[in-house]
Amino acid sequence: MPEAAFKKMVEGQGYAIKTFKVNKGQCYEVYGKKDGKNVEHWFNPETGARVEK
Repeated sequence: MPEAAFKKMVEGQGYAIKTFKVNKGQCYEVYGKKDGKNVEHWFNPETGARVEK
């Protein structure tokens, strides 16, 4: 999934992205807020599914 499409998808899920990275393991990393809480989540770049660290 292209980065722009992924960012739009997670923003639609309520994430406010402060920092976005692609890590060495090729996961998308999102740092920001969701539901008023700070979040640091990793996602599979192909499916957009959240990955546990």
